[in-house]
Amino acid sequence: MSIEQRILDHVESERDEIISFMQRLIQTRSVTGEEAEIGALMEKECTRDGLEVDLVEPQPGRVSVVAKHTGTGDGPRMMMYSHYDVVPAGDPDTWKHPAFGGEIHDGYIWGRGAQDDKVATCCLTMAYRAIKELGIRLKGDMVFTHVGDEERGGRYGFQEVLNRDYGDGVDYLFYAHGGDPDNIGVAANGSRGAAITVNANQDEFVIGYSCTSSCWKGSSVESIKNISMCIVRQLGCLPDTRYKKNLMWLYSKIN
Repeated sequence: MSIEQRILDHVESERDEIISFMQRLIQTRSVTGEEAEIGALMEKECTRDGLEVDLVEPQPGRVSVVAKHTGTGDGPRMMMYSHYDVVPAGDPDTWKHPAFGGEIHDGYIWGRGAQDDKVATCCLTMAYRAIKELGIRLKGDMVFTHVGDEERGGRYGFQEVLNRDYGDGVDYLFYAHGGDPDNIGVAANGSRGAAITVNANQDEFVIGYSCTSSCWKGSSVESIKNISMCIVRQLGCLPDTRYKKNLMWLYSKIN
């Protein structure tokens, strides 16, 4: 039997444990900024698996977990990424099932983070546990990063992990976030920001932007709408065209 089949069979045999762990992750509330409890849970789980665990806490309660496996040598060093913070649940009455219940209905586990991104935290943990329990020895090193603050940009999460040099020597980064089981996408993404300054004087204001040296003066909601449309049009003229579809959607909503 191949190693791959052994792992798949073992994972299937641990189905109930995997489901239970996923439910616990959802039930452990971890809205961005409140990651201490889930950090403690993941510290415990990673320690159970024999990993060398460090906690990264740049501010009180802003906890990320780095868990390291040392390979036998002659293999690549891989960083395995998940984030366990979630956005707020909002009005509980709008949820078909409790946001932090982790309940099973219609063959699905329901709750905040079930897809984004506690599914990755669960899968990385349980995949490594299966390999460990089967006694499979990995040649390369692995650095598991289960982080917070992703939903606010990552400054106090993954960015802090990198600032502390945990990424040194890494050959590959695997971002576990769903996808097709037959394909691993090759990608690199990031974000761009822009600062727009509005000078307001009571109900009259002037807005300017350097890309065309233009400005718009006016008042009322209608003027704000016109300014917004103008900004979206200017963004659509940028060389980077990856986000034109989203910009056009935004333009249609404003217009």
